[in-house]
Amino acid sequence: MEAPLISVIVPIYNTEAYLSRALESILAQTHENLEIILVNDGSTDNSPNICNAFAKKDPRIYVIHQENAGVSAARNVGLNAATGDWIGFVDSDDRIDAVMYENLLRAALENNKAISVCGFIKYHLDGWEEINKCDSLSVGLTQTQALECIISGRYFEGFMCNKLYHTSLFKSGRNTRFDENIRFCEDLLLNVQLLLETDGASCVPNALYHYYMHENNASSSFSENRISDITVRKSVLELVSPLSSRLKKLAKFHYANAAIGVLYQACTAGNKTYLKMLKKESRRYLLAFLTSSETNFKMKIRGAAIALFPRTSYALWGRLKKRLKISWWHSNTL
Repeated sequence: MEAPLISVIVPIYNTEAYLSRALESILAQTHENLEIILVNDGSTDNSPNICNAFAKKDPRIYVIHQENAGVSAARNVGLNAATGDWIGFVDSDDRIDAVMYENLLRAALENNKAISVCGFIKYHLDGWEEINKCDSLSVGLTQTQALECIISGRYFEGFMCNKLYHTSLFKSGRNTRFDENIRFCEDLLLNVQLLLETDGASCVPNALYHYYMHENNASSSFSENRISDITVRKSVLELVSPLSSRLKKLAKFHYANAAIGVLYQACTAGNKTYLKMLKKESRRYLLAFLTSSETNFKMKIRGAAIALFPRTSYALWGRLKKRLKISWWHSNTL
């Protein structure tokens, strides 16, 4: 019997320095029955030529060139073109272990799950390697357990690339495409929507996806796109609240945490445009933030100080940070 076909979708925009590394890692997969869909999203560097050169070397590669429309639109184009039994995503500046898709597929089939996830390694700008394994989880997760993991990001985050999805989840008629109006955390929202269509997920404990932070994807900087972090968290809260009080409480905490984080980043950037709105949103579920077991007392005090006195807190912390030569804020997590 022929092995199932896996469609690997790679959105590409100006990543010429990393693209060959990503594509070589996909071509090296021990699961060889692949359909590799490269969506060049209007790159202005040498990425289109690299895509075409790889397509000439391997017939499994199919290249789509389009005008720049954003990563969500590029992924949707890839989904529309995919013909595989399973769907995977790889970012063009990352790489994957040679056994990733073999292991993800085996876990999905053995546990009869439509979603399979593995651990990952995140390489930070300062050289720190953050290893995230799923080895403390059961091999098969219920829907509630998987949603808790996705919402909290404790064991596997909300991004698409360390996961494998059965194609049936993306069939027409379902709301299972990326929202092209969302520029940040769009993958978290889609993952929650997909999990609501399933009975859970299977886990591969090993860290098989290699995620590289760069200046252009570091989530610690502020831009208008970061506002969608709060928008997504609101949608997630609405989706999971009917399921259980535990999920509702968890989603409220991460809503508040995201709002406080974006508020702090707006203060850091000196952006006053969204200050009023961000202060309101950071206080909306502040009680849930302060009473949660998701973070420690020190971080609760700091978070509350930012929510209630954002500009004063930033000014005081900035002086303290400079004096002690320390860095508190990492990513969007308090």
